[in-house]
Amino acid sequence: CSMVGSLDPGLVAKHPALARASLELDSRLVLIDPSTNTDKYYILQIVANGDDEYFLWTRWGRTGSGGTGNLDEGSRDEVYELFATKFKEKTGVEHERAASGAYAPLPGKYKWLAVAKTGASAKWEYFVDDFVDGKRTGWYPYTDDASEVVEMLYHDYVVAKNADMANRFVKSGHFTYAVDLSSSAGEYTQRNTSTGKERKIRRNAAP
Repeated sequence: CSMVGSLDPGLVAKHPALARASLELDSRLVLIDPSTNTDKYYILQIVANGDDEYFLWTRWGRTGSGGTGNLDEGSRDEVYELFATKFKEKTGVEHERAASGAYAPLPGKYKWLAVAKTGASAKWEYFVDDFVDGKRTGWYPYTDDASEVVEMLYHDYVVAKNADMANRFVKSGHFTYAVDLSSSAGEYTQRNTSTGKERKIRRNAAP
């Protein structure tokens, strides 16, 4: 969790004036409970805008949702102290100790993930073979928002190499989907946790 990835898209969308700000500290936290199909995230980022403007950006919610974002401004020391306080509050571990790699996440608390800079994104598609909504058999694109969510999960697991993040739960409308990215051959799936319907999904990196 000591690496720095990329500015959270939620920050850029809500505060476009900070789109070119410098990301100084970055932490992506998740809390997953397969027994209840629960998957929540908590993002913490320290952003510097020039030499004298410092902000702590936090965004949290159910995976699949835009969640709630908050921006706090203060001195550099104040913002770093607030980051440390919130990190420990969510994980139960001090950030410096978590970053050292010598401490494991605590049961029932948020887990910190390795982060990496985002590169070229891809679009995601799902396969229909049951004529749902009158659709012919074939591949269909996710909505842009849904595609961005699954691309972030792929980034967490494949790019940032969080080995235990292959199986996630994504909230979409009234349903929750279990997304399985564990296939080394790219044979990924999504399963509606209410109906049990499973579909093949794929990452389309073509421009």
